[in-house]
Amino acid sequence: MQQTTNCVSCNLEYLMTAMATLPNQLDIRTFVVFDARVTDRTKLIQAMTPDVELLVLDPHQDGIQQITDFLFARFLAKGGWGDLALHIVAQAAPGVLFLGNSELSLDTMQSYAHQLSSWVCSSVSLYGEGLATGDAGEELLAKLHDLTGATIHALQARGTVQQSFWEVVMTIAEGQIIPHATIPFGAAQSCS
Repeated sequence: MQQTTNCVSCNLEYLMTAMATLPNQLDIRTFVVFDARVTDRTKLIQAMTPDVELLVLDPHQDGIQQITDFLFARFLAKGGWGDLALHIVAQAAPGVLFLGNSELSLDTMQSYAHQLSSWVCSSVSLYGEGLATGDAGEELLAKLHDLTGATIHALQARGTVQQSFWEVVMTIAEGQIIPHATIPFGAAQSCS
């Protein structure tokens, strides 16, 4: 019997390949956010390319506010938004993304509406095991799309402990839900 994996922190080279494979445009700025609960994040961060801007969430503060502040600081530093892609790697459950000491869920979405609507991104990619599962996952992604206006991608690790890959399990763009758009990224990689 093969053991399946639910790791979020699979090999960064593989994660970066997944990020680069999603629809992208020239001159896009890439921001990657890691929740502090992501195991092996130090190894993953060390392998990142220099053009990627990085935030590791403080586990004792509100993660959604940290992301909002991070994006706003980059806006001021760069003199405008430009086109940007936001990638968030975090622990998840069906319809829940754990960020810092907070969670983004259907129960908390309204209280974060102001912050989320300020995220001016062309795409938001969420890497979290089981996030898009069930009605709650689908509804969370749809509401996030409505608030940000961004294309939302939900990805999760698939495969076995020996071989794993990131797969898009749902995309929401222009108000349309595209469930289970299976897109494997690159050759299989070992999970750390």
